[in-house]
Amino acid sequence: MKWPGAPLILACQTALYRKQAGRVRGAPRAFSQEAFTMAFDQELDVYLRARFTLMILVTTEEERAMQTVKAICEKTKRSCLTWDLADGFQLLAGGSPLPSARDPLSALEQVDKLEADVLFVLKDFHDCWGNNQIKRKLRSVAQRLKFTKKSILVTAPSSKLPEELKDEAVVIEFAPPNAAELEAVLNRLTQTPGVKVNLTKLGREKLVQAALGLTASQAGRVFAKAIVSDGVLDDRDIDLVTQEKKEIIRESEALEFYPVTETVDDVGGLGVLKEWLRLRERAFTKEARDYGLPSPKGIALIGIPGCVRGDTRVLLADGRMPTIESLARLCTETLEPGVYPIALDVVGADGQSKRATELHVYADQLTVIVRLAAGHEIEVTREHPLLTERGWQWATDLREGDKIALHLGHPVERCQPNQNYSPVVSLQASWQARVYDLHVPDGHAFVANGIINHNTGKSLTAKMIGGLWRLPLLRLDVGALFGSLVGEAEERTRRALRLAETVAPAILWIDEMEKALAHGGGDSGTSTRVFGTILTWTQEKTSPVFVVGTANNIASLPPEVLRKGRFDEIFFLDLPTLEERKEIFTVHLRKRNRLPQDFDIARLARESEGYVGAEIEQAIIDAMYVGFNARREFNSDDISAALKRQVPLSVSQREIIGALRNWLREGRAQSASFQEIREAEQQFVPLQLEIK
Repeated sequence: MKWPGAPLILACQTALYRKQAGRVRGAPRAFSQEAFTMAFDQELDVYLRARFTLMILVTTEEERAMQTVKAICEKTKRSCLTWDLADGFQLLAGGSPLPSARDPLSALEQVDKLEADVLFVLKDFHDCWGNNQIKRKLRSVAQRLKFTKKSILVTAPSSKLPEELKDEAVVIEFAPPNAAELEAVLNRLTQTPGVKVNLTKLGREKLVQAALGLTASQAGRVFAKAIVSDGVLDDRDIDLVTQEKKEIIRESEALEFYPVTETVDDVGGLGVLKEWLRLRERAFTKEARDYGLPSPKGIALIGIPGCVRGDTRVLLADGRMPTIESLARLCTETLEPGVYPIALDVVGADGQSKRATELHVYADQLTVIVRLAAGHEIEVTREHPLLTERGWQWATDLREGDKIALHLGHPVERCQPNQNYSPVVSLQASWQARVYDLHVPDGHAFVANGIINHNTGKSLTAKMIGGLWRLPLLRLDVGALFGSLVGEAEERTRRALRLAETVAPAILWIDEMEKALAHGGGDSGTSTRVFGTILTWTQEKTSPVFVVGTANNIASLPPEVLRKGRFDEIFFLDLPTLEERKEIFTVHLRKRNRLPQDFDIARLARESEGYVGAEIEQAIIDAMYVGFNARREFNSDDISAALKRQVPLSVSQREIIGALRNWLREGRAQSASFQEIREAEQQFVPLQLEIK
């Protein structure tokens, strides 16, 4: 039976389809602004009233989804029939007769024949996408239903559709439960006879918050496990729920979950960044919203990751200590820069075996040779974190006398580790054509050359932000988004971003953004769509997710990454300013028991333009040797001569730094240092880039 209101409905459908037409073809519909702000029940109701005939409900929570669909149908006085291969047609809501159909084709024929206002829910129908006859039948039925008051809703675990159905179907996301729904799950469980509960009001809130991001069934199982583990559900179970969520989120393949651990005191330096973050520490509170403050969107950290030299020896759990370069050659014989998957058991900071999952190879990096009194030596990039008595410190922030943590134990199978500290005796600027890094998800640290290393500087910074704001941290590994199947990357991206919004308020660390474009060439535009989806989401998201984007090479990032609205600020590490060089000379002269006023600090600061802190320090040491051998005190002339004998990295790597200067100049860089005036020529202390 044809419905007389069909022409008007077709016009409404056309308008809605046109509204979606601005999206990149193949990009998930869920990333439109409407999809992120409209609840599922509202969205489904809109499509039903607009008479969309074929909808795909993406969910793994069939039971909760069916309860919601039933509630919508009962509220709107609409009948609903479900169909699956095992039970055929079943009544979910209303009073429609039950047709008989035991196979997909028969089911579609009954949908076509039945003359009633019915929503048909076809369960697991995505398993039929490979059958051309069923696809053709579904498409034909959906087209004929445009003249009726019937609709089809297909439940599926992913939004991947056959090309033939993309113009016929609309995709609807069924988001994980919110805090209120999870609290209902918790209430049902705690009201069960015999269950002992000892939760404070705050503890209950935190327990629900810890479960955000889980499905209702997952949350129920985790809550039940917490009760069974010690016979009572109390505030101590918050950590257990958080740990369980960490394991569940890890199964998403592209996301890793980190509970709050690091604090500002665990990270040295980064004074300007810390001040920027402290100013926004309460940005996600109700008080800030009432004041009218918009939530901060995020920051980008651009620069070289923490890496070590190729001859650095990594302590493995089985006792071997191969060089990291030899490990890299197992992945790439030519040592081509890139990120390579690896399964390697290394010794972590706690002496336990940890699995390294990636090996990174980088080229052309500035490095610092760190020598310790105990005889240990390691050459690392300036941003490489080492564990000191004051917490993790970047190599560029180290000074003589700082005590570095050593790992003096043996492989974990033989004995417990023994940690000790040894003071730094010298720091020397250097250069390496190849540097390397390991990614250790559990603990983010490994032992190399007997020294405890953090696996990346930017990961430590991201965790520091989580610690400062007391928010959970999610790491999105862009490289892990890409799979071998068509549409798999887009599907993983959609799920990851949806999960981040569910866990909110949270911090989403998008690690090495340039990886999203590194899969180009021959992937039919998948890289572009994935990268575009992420960028669109950062621009349009309304949930309190603070994005920390990292990149190692600005040249590989397209200009649209820096567009206003995606990131609040971009931070970069640059060379010391004139005033900072004066401070550096003052600090190092005082460390050697000399009075700064006995030296021409202003002159030396001018002459050391383009020198990093370690190079200035080495010039002072060289001058001291000259004075010592001449049996006199060294002076400003000795330091000046030592500076002239050096070739600073700003000269030897003029092209690289020049490219960075051009990029910063085009981006209208502002100094992140505390000086009011910054020399235009200087480029390498924390730099804050304001997006214009």
